[in-house]
Amino acid sequence: MNRLLPVRLGAALLVLVATLAGAASASASEATLDILPTGIDSANPMEWRPYLLVGLVALILVLSKLLNRIVFEPLVQVLEERDKRIDGARTRAGDLAREAAALLARYEDAVRETREGAGADRRVRMEEARRSYQAAIGEARGVSEAEIHRTRTEVGEAVSAARTTLEQDARGLARDLAERLLGRSLA
Repeated sequence: MNRLLPVRLGAALLVLVATLAGAASASASEATLDILPTGIDSANPMEWRPYLLVGLVALILVLSKLLNRIVFEPLVQVLEERDKRIDGARTRAGDLAREAAALLARYEDAVRETREGAGADRRVRMEEARRSYQAAIGEARGVSEAEIHRTRTEVGEAVSAARTTLEQDARGLARDLAERLLGRSLA
């Protein structure tokens, strides 16, 4: 309310000056119009009368009170209400901005935690897949090495049996060949 005090004083001063200027005597002659005459003791019908000054001051006081009640107080109330609404809107906007910042921070924290959790879960699953892969490869390697060993053993036995058989067959063939070449039996 102190902020509008200069407005009130300025308005009251303006009303005072306008009233005094309007109440000053004026005179007109053939070629000129004198709004503010140079002397008060002229033969003008609006001569200087002290009771007019008292009446003007009373009129100014009444008009200033009336204007204050009719114009200035409602204007001040409207301006103060507007300031309160503006301050309230600013406060609400600040509250909303803080709330939005808190929500954004919570969202960013949740996204970060989710990413970290997903990354950790991915790493765990990758490690499990790597272990499973290594185990499958180890098992397959063991199975294939056992199969290779079994096959080598079978091939070795087959080679030994074939050698034995070939040696026996070679002896039999050599005997048959010798018998044919010699024409007699070797037994």
